Amino acid sequence: MQDSLSNRIYAAKVEGGATHLSESEQISLYKLISSRCRHNTKSKIGWRLELPLSLWKDYGIYSRVVFVNGEVDYICGQSWHDEMRTLRECVLDF
Repeated sequence: MQDSLSNRIYAAKVEGGATHLSESEQISLYKLISSRCRHNTKSKIGWRLELPLSLWKDYGIYSRVVFVNGEVDYICGQSWHDEMRTLRECVLDF
């Protein structure tokens, strides 16, 4: 099974898995989705990534966010920029 953000959220809510992203994973995901954002948006993203995974809503796009050796990668479908915007909006939806 692939180590995706969606799987981690499920594990945190149902199976008592890891409750937070590691610091290196937070930094990597932050760099991935915060490029070309305003300062206020970057602050919100940073705050959001520190919350327990059990509080996150699980969106289908999270299955494309994968963890490999403490780094975050994204498996893009069609349009990188559009999908990054959608991913950022999902992370900020709280």
